[in-house]
Amino acid sequence: MKKLCTALILCLVSIMAQGQLELIGAYSSCGHQFQILATDPQNGNFIVMITTNGAQLAIESEDLAHFKDTLLLVRDKYVEWKRTAEENNILETKKEFPYTFPKMLVGWWTKSEELEVAEDIYFTPKFYVHEGKCSMAINKDVTSPKNETKRIVWLLCSVEEFDKILSYLDAETINRLYQAKNLLK
Repeated sequence: MKKLCTALILCLVSIMAQGQLELIGAYSSCGHQFQILATDPQNGNFIVMITTNGAQLAIESEDLAHFKDTLLLVRDKYVEWKRTAEENNILETKKEFPYTFPKMLVGWWTKSEELEVAEDIYFTPKFYVHEGKCSMAINKDVTSPKNETKRIVWLLCSVEEFDKILSYLDAETINRLYQAKNLLK
């Protein structure tokens, strides 16, 4: 298992350094821009990355279905809690979702242009209502083995945004994209 983690970290470093990612989709949420990128599926294995505030959340293909299922559960709970907040005229609150995403690698470039990678990071999203507006947010400090810290912020502010990102997190979509790209070579 340790060898797999080391290999994945080396792969992530190589990918980020060489820009070997294909854009799967992009979206804007609560005034922030996010991208979903993926590596070329080799033997069915690939890495999906969600770009956030200067960091990348890396999800291995073997964890993608679990990640997507968790995001769907969060989406459904978001709908329920949003309805409750609106019905009860709640303008401010914060509540942790009862779900945790599967482990991820988190990578970011430091100000001195060094790549930092933190492995086996788990995120439990929170539900926020601020001035009557609802959102799902990951807002967590992540520390690398070198003691470099990065604040990770990932937001979804509507059901449409959940649905958009869920449509991007599909192994078949990623495979088709790369097949089409390889046909054009």
